[in-house]
Parts: sequence; structure tokens; C-alpha cells
Amino acid sequence: MVHNAVKYSKHKSIIKISLQNLQLSIEDEGIGMEEDFFLQAFEHYYQEDKEHKGQGLGLGLVKEYCDRNKIKIYLNSKKDLGTKITLDLSALKQEN
Repeated sequence: MVHNAVKYSKHKSIIKISLQNLQLSIEDEGIGMEEDFFLQAFEHYYQEDKEHKGQGLGLGLVKEYCDRNKIKIYLNSKKDLGTKITLDLSALKQEN
């Protein structure tokens, strides 16, 4: 997720990484995604933007890990404005 934020952001733009209340968020000011791409964003080998080199595996691997560990993943993106991905890590909290 951080790699994508860097790869798709404009030079010298801000990438915010935060952890609050077991919510890990990565937010960029990059190229963003079209809303109709959201469902495909986590598929292996699929890329909306073919101009940037990559294999289209990163978000798919993140999604697999999240699914296995019952981590909810939220995607918010606007074309040409940026993307925010949040992982709800509360499922990982161990009960005493």
C-alpha cells in the first residue's frame, strides 16, 4: 500500500500514514481511481493505470492477508485527487 502511494503520487506530495484506534490508514495525493475500478482493485494482475510499471499484485496480496485475518479493508479514492486505504485491525486484538 505504501509502495502504491509513492508510485502513484506526484513528486513532493504528502503521503499520510496513521494508526488510531486500531485503524491503519495510508492516504496519498496521487492519481486516484475511478469508482468503477474499486471492485477490481484487489484482483491479482489487474491495473487501472498501465503507464506505471508493476505486476498488479500488491493490493491483491494485502486483501488476501486481510481476509485470512478478518481485517476489514476500506478504499476511498477520487480520480486525480488521491486514495485512502484503511485497515481495521481490531480483529487482531487479543482477548484476555
